[in-house]
Amino acid sequence: MEQRVSSLERETHTLTHRMTALEQRTSGIPERVSNIELLVSRMPALESQLKEQGAQSQRGFTMTNGILIGAGAFWAVFQAGPDVLRLLGGR
Repeated sequence: MEQRVSSLERETHTLTHRMTALEQRTSGIPERVSNIELLVSRMPALESQLKEQGAQSQRGFTMTNGILIGAGAFWAVFQAGPDVLRLLGGR
């Protein structure tokens, strides 16, 4: 009989330990669920902000590309200008 009681006490201890561990692991679930719900509700706004930032990056790249091409053309005119004038019969 005493052996059976000892076995039941061990099982009770094991179950108590497992329940405590499970409670600790799942204690933050309501807060996490509310955080996820908040993020999901903000997703359309975040998506529109990302699209806007992508458009701004695209415009910035286009402007930078245009500036570099313009600067390159300006440099080429000054470098090749005298040769072109000589070729056309100028001084």
